[in-house]
Amino acid sequence: MLLKRKQQTIVTYTAIYVMLFISVITFSINFDNKIISYNYLKDNALNYETGMGWQKEYLPANTFNDINYFNNRNHDIIVKEGIGSVSIIDNNVPSLSFKVLGDVTIEMPRLYYLGYSLTDGNKNYHIYENEYGFIETKLTEGTYYLRYEKEHIFTIISFVSIMGLVIFIRREYEKN
Repeated sequence: MLLKRKQQTIVTYTAIYVMLFISVITFSINFDNKIISYNYLKDNALNYETGMGWQKEYLPANTFNDINYFNNRNHDIIVKEGIGSVSIIDNNVPSLSFKVLGDVTIEMPRLYYLGYSLTDGNKNYHIYENEYGFIETKLTEGTYYLRYEKEHIFTIISFVSIMGLVIFIRREYEKN
């Protein structure tokens, strides 16, 4: 009877560990692969003061402080300083490719979040959050690519979580 109970306990713990492992793996997958594209229309948007999800709690503080600018801003790159022009090559959110003519300071049509990087294919360029919460940078003539990549800390945390789960399962298995 004791042996049967011990076997049932092992099976129960194993099932729980397998479910936890599958959950960790499932939620560690990068869902930025553009499998599904959602289009949100302003007419269908919820009031900023209510609800969870695509609401004000995800906005940078600078954006929330001037919500009218955010609501009325278009999807163009704005030349803030300097003499020159900017033309968008590809605007595939969250990525952005564009060409700059001249020396300019520009505001890109993306809210500033950690994980964005700007390159010309060879060199990384410094980007920062402007007074409205958008990405801003100073550039010279050339073609540039803005990409959103996960921060390295997310990859490290996922790895540590999986390793912790594996170690925990192994210790529990060795106990039984």
